[in-house]
Parts: sequence; structure tokens; C-alpha cells
Amino acid sequence: MSAFSLNFDARAGLFFTAAFDIGVVFSVLAVWKSPGVFSPDDVKWFVGVFMLEFLMVHSGPFLGYAVFDDVPRRTQVKRVAAMGSLYLLFAAGFTLSLGSLFPLAAMSASMAEKLSAVWLGSRPRPARKAELQYFWGIGALAYLFACAMSVAVSWPRWGITPDVVRSQGFAGSGLWEQQPQAALAACAIYFGWLAIARLRIVWTGSIPKMPGVPGATAPKK
Repeated sequence: MSAFSLNFDARAGLFFTAAFDIGVVFSVLAVWKSPGVFSPDDVKWFVGVFMLEFLMVHSGPFLGYAVFDDVPRRTQVKRVAAMGSLYLLFAAGFTLSLGSLFPLAAMSASMAEKLSAVWLGSRPRPARKAELQYFWGIGALAYLFACAMSVAVSWPRWGITPDVVRSQGFAGSGLWEQQPQAALAACAIYFGWLAIARLRIVWTGSIPKMPGVPGATAPKK
């Protein structure tokens, strides 16, 4: 399996991104155990954050094309701004239904962080492209697995009592609205998986090739 080697700056950036993911995991677990630790609506916040991560996974290939297509930087900026605005518009509509701007703010920060990590890095363009492709593949797998686990496993309520569920004011009647602990578990699994994937690359110093993902190969010697 071919791979791209990463320099110290790239590995440091991935380490801090993994630290962010780990912070999300511990925040989710804290809310699951003690709802209201951050805000009276923090359960709904993190359910919304995980739902909006679907847009992050979906936008990966399109934003990647906009960033790494062989066009002038000005054209890249316009494409990223146009597509990013479209996805943020969908996210804004969703957050209005939740009655909280926190998921939208979290998604905006996450999108900016992920794009800056690959767009502004000092490593060669092929390596940055491989990184984006690799983490899009990992992110898609992690999200699907987390969603499946949220349905397949009967997760403990811990602090998510019926009174807490009613206080969140969920508009829908699906599984995640009726049993928010399932969505919180999926959120922790998803961000935990991403953190482990990033720390693995920090440890090994290289980005492995994603099978079936075109372009994520190392240059020939």
C-alpha cells in the first residue's frame, strides 16, 4: 500500500484536529451523563451537530474538487465560497428547526478547519489532496457505522430521562428525537473514529492509500 509521508507541521496540524475531535467526544459523554452541563438545550445541540455532519461528509468530494482542480486560486475561492454557502444554507434551515445556532456554528468551524488543514498546508499539493480523499473515505465509513450502531444497539439513558427529552422540544418523532442517547452515542463513535484515524497518521507519519479512492496514491519514484 503506497502512502504519502508527512512533515512535522502536517502531523502537528492533524494532532490538534484530533484533539478537537476528542474534545467533542468528551463533551458528548458529559452531556449524555449530565444533561444541562453546558446549556439547558445541550442535548439538542449535539444531536444537531451529528445530524449536520452528514452535510460535511456529503460536501467532501465537491469541496475537494473545488480546492484541488487545476484552476487559478481566485476561481478556487469562488467555487469553495459558492458550494460552502449552499451547504451552510441547508444547515441554517435545519438549525432554525432546532431553535439553536450552535450546530450551525459548529459545522462552520468544522468546515473551515478541515479546508484550511488541506488548503493552507505547506506540504505538496498531491499529499494534501490525498489527505482530503483519505479523510472523506474514513468520514463516510465512520458516519455510516455510527448511524448503524445507533439503531442496532439499545443505548443506556444515563441522564437522558423522559423529562429531559421533553424539555429539548424536538420537533420530530424519529428514533433520535425520542431516544437522543442513540444520536449522542453515534456522535461519540463518529468523532472518536476520526480522532483515532488522525492519531494513527500522526504516529506513522504517512497517509495510507484508500482502496477504491482514485488519486490517493503516492508519486512514482
